[in-house]
Amino acid sequence: ILWQTSYSQGIWANHGNYIEQVEDGGYIVAGNFQSVTGSGMLLLKLDSLGNKLWQRTFSEPTSAAFSYGFSAQQTNDNGYIIAGFTYVNYYDSTRHKDVFVVKTDSLGNEQWRRYFGGAMDDLGSFVKQDNQGNYFIAATTSSYSSSAESDMYLIKLDSIGDSLWTQAYGGNLEENTTGLWPTNDGGCILVGQSNSFSNGDFNGYIVKTDENGDTLWTKNYGGTGIEAINSVQQTADNGYVMAGYTSSI
Repeated sequence: ILWQTSYSQGIWANHGNYIEQVEDGGYIVAGNFQSVTGSGMLLLKLDSLGNKLWQRTFSEPTSAAFSYGFSAQQTNDNGYIIAGFTYVNYYDSTRHKDVFVVKTDSLGNEQWRRYFGGAMDDLGSFVKQDNQGNYFIAATTSSYSSSAESDMYLIKLDSIGDSLWTQAYGGNLEENTTGLWPTNDGGCILVGQSNSFSNGDFNGYIVKTDENGDTLWTKNYGGTGIEAINSVQQTADNGYVMAGYTSSI
């Protein structure tokens, strides 16, 4: 261990769900924060030794903590993009979750925010900017699923947060999305798990798309137990490296 530290300004919740090193050698953290003075999606900036430089909270001016960040990335303008979900209509019978995306400047000041979803639960899990300055968001959708369960969901935004297209991927059972990577051909590789196309229980599942989100191919990996793929990157030889888990062995 070179250093370790904790951050505990919130009275109820200080959750870090994702960390990534940025160009100045420091780190950006996405999570959620809950205190009497405000709550919501958290963006935390650290220096190279883990000292807190600043934090920003997005969505609620109350202590409700209805918004969560699960992924963050430094953008090509040295700002940041954060993705997760937020509750909508929490206090009535139409309560559900929407994908929630926030873009900030280099100091974490909000520049724009976007919501995506329908009348059911839709959850963002990962965001990545491509070489053209657009954004891909990996999500799981129940609102736009082809079944009574959930589907993988892919959202592409332009540089100012306007939707270019959305696509859902799945079968007659349940799919969940955990990660993605923009690919060198302008498309995307999306990973998670599927119960529709499995050998038994959930399998790790991959969807490769073109630049319009149309499916080029799919793969599933697993045995008779439960599998999931949680993370993916494209490699220098244009292959892919993935990490996840299995209960089949």
